[in-house]
Amino acid sequence: MAKNVSEKNLLQNYGVLFYNVVKDTELSRELEEYGYDAAEVANGKALYDNLVQLYDDNVKETAEEITAYKKFTDLFDALLNTYTTDRKKAKIIFKEKPEVLTNLKIKGIQPRRNAVVLDSIKIFYQTIQNNTDLLQPLQRLKITTTHVQNQLDQLQAVERAYADYIQEKGESQQATKNKDLAFKTLEKWIREFYAIAKIALEDKPQLLEGVAKLVRS
Repeated sequence: MAKNVSEKNLLQNYGVLFYNVVKDTELSRELEEYGYDAAEVANGKALYDNLVQLYDDNVKETAEEITAYKKFTDLFDALLNTYTTDRKKAKIIFKEKPEVLTNLKIKGIQPRRNAVVLDSIKIFYQTIQNNTDLLQPLQRLKITTTHVQNQLDQLQAVERAYADYIQEKGESQQATKNKDLAFKTLEKWIREFYAIAKIALEDKPQLLEGVAKLVRS
């Protein structure tokens, strides 16, 4: 959050800086004599405009990543909660049949890693769906054909949501890299600009103070 606030402040300061350089004729005249004419200032402003666009893209992509992750976790938690209960039911029904527990992948402690959990869930419900001998005794505990199919449908929704999240995460990371590079490029221009401005405005301390405040804030 602090980094985001700092970057936003920098963007605002740089925007004001370019506005003032163009608007303030005295400042423009002094800097023009040291190479910062309208064309060079326009080059810097183009770097700034590009950064603003990439910053906004980064904000958008980050928001989309957060939304995608929230959707995935909500769907996953709902699936997992039902599976955890169904797993307990199946362990009770088949407690005397260790081979069934093994086939359903419910022997021992429930796994914690997401990928392993999803694989276990898929095997559990597909095995039950494909074996009426397993489904029949489970029905009295409300694990029916419809229930099993609903869980498999939910599993597919979770897998799609996870794929969407991974895609959004990658896009967000790339947007961050693009924004960071644009910041470095503009900051290099700003540092050189300020170094020259200190020379150009040496006898205009009030003008220099205004530039320094925007650059250093």
